[in-house]
Amino acid sequence: MITLKNQLHNIVLPIGDITNTGFSITGTCFQVANGIFCTAYHNIAGLAKLGIILPKISSINDFQDYSDKSCNFMEVEIYKTNPHRDIVLLKIKNQPINEAKILNFASLNILEKTTIVGYPHSAEDANGRFILTFQETKIGSKILMQSELGNVKSKNYILNIQTRPGQSGSPVFDRNYNLIAMIVGGFKYKDMGIKLGNIDPSSLNQTTYAISSEYIGEML
Repeated sequence: MITLKNQLHNIVLPIGDITNTGFSITGTCFQVANGIFCTAYHNIAGLAKLGIILPKISSINDFQDYSDKSCNFMEVEIYKTNPHRDIVLLKIKNQPINEAKILNFASLNILEKTTIVGYPHSAEDANGRFILTFQETKIGSKILMQSELGNVKSKNYILNIQTRPGQSGSPVFDRNYNLIAMIVGGFKYKDMGIKLGNIDPSSLNQTTYAISSEYIGEML
């Protein structure tokens, strides 16, 4: 039986910058409609030529070849933005689109279980470590966060898990694979300026904040 879960390797993909020497991954994106992908706005801010890496596996249960650094990608362009909520929608370049949603949207309560799907180490590994990874965690709290760009407050979920830069833009699902939120970043203090072995102590034992999917739905 075909289910959304079994198709996530085709829906959740690495996003980044198409360069003269190849591809530089900045995070994760996911398809929300026909020809339309969503990611965190900061993943693409300032990039000249945007691209999405195409799937390299035919099933979520395939063994992913870590030694295979090759990739094929398609060029995308900005469709709609909401920088105050760190959301951007991208469309496949020179292709028709349809805003009909391919995901169901929902909300959750404290301590309910979620599934995160993304590429944890892709944005910090120049050797191309883009391995699709599933993780489970629970919602620790629900907060309102004010945008750094102005007096706009947004609903966010705090997830009881530490995430990596490559997971920015990752979708967060409930147990029925309805879209709950999108990961934005670690819920921690700003860089305190002290590093131990290239590790920022303020990032240890952090939780993660994810913007509510309702704002993504409003853009479609």
